[in-house]
Amino acid sequence: MTHMRSWLFVPADQPKKIAKAFASAADIVVVDLEDSITLDQKIAARQICIEAIQKLADRPFYIRINCFDAHMLIEDLAVVAALKPAGIILPKCDGMPDVLRLDAHLKVLEAEHNLLQNNIKIVPIISETARAVLNIHSFASGLPCARLAGLTWGAEDLTASVGAQRNRLSTGAYTDVPCLARSLTLLAAAAIGVPAIDAVFPNFKDIQALEVETSDGRLDGFAGKMAIHPAQIEIINNLYTASAQEIVDARAIITAFAAQPHAGVINHNGRMLDKPHLLQAQRVIEAST
Repeated sequence: MTHMRSWLFVPADQPKKIAKAFASAADIVVVDLEDSITLDQKIAARQICIEAIQKLADRPFYIRINCFDAHMLIEDLAVVAALKPAGIILPKCDGMPDVLRLDAHLKVLEAEHNLLQNNIKIVPIISETARAVLNIHSFASGLPCARLAGLTWGAEDLTASVGAQRNRLSTGAYTDVPCLARSLTLLAAAAIGVPAIDAVFPNFKDIQALEVETSDGRLDGFAGKMAIHPAQIEIINNLYTASAQEIVDARAIITAFAAQPHAGVINHNGRMLDKPHLLQAQRVIEAST
């Protein structure tokens, strides 16, 4: 199983940085054709990206393409066809209909290039505009998509979308609007049974704050976190990996329930446990394999 703890973004027009990202311990490298590339460099970045990745060892990577509104998505898909990534990050996704639109484009691409159907996954960023946040419910109520490998969110574009001058309080905690987007992303992912990936922490030099936010994210139910610098990867990987004691405890709970298959509630080491505790234990084991 491919872990989804750490997702490292790297500009598509920087071959040295791409090589460094591929050599890192990030679970998934995200080669970025969107925000880190200026408009006049988009065409060149696509070719640089292809040439750089073709020289590197095979490993899981995604490509962040440009959004539908930017009118560059079709050209970006030529890079996808050439490199056959594990998946695509779809930015500024305004709801499940955007995912289904991209799915339709990928079906054509796969047919034209004799690729396996649904092999290229999609992880949309579902909170970058005010409209997108209001449409997050569409992921739970809309048509399913076999390519949907997870949901993620971001605070920076959302801040600009609502005209705010900040997205964090002086304590470092998110303000109300990004808090809402984060919570809705987590709920939508849980509702459809895909992982929720937490947003980037922009200040890569503040290691202590990254540790706090990453730890909180895992406790809240996220499966991983986006990163913008290789220095963030070790912390994210460590904090999204179950400790040896957590694994021992989870196995003990699973064993205790297996010994009493008809019991809805069991007494385990002085604690009354029911099915939600079993589900949590099973998730710990699944994430550790």
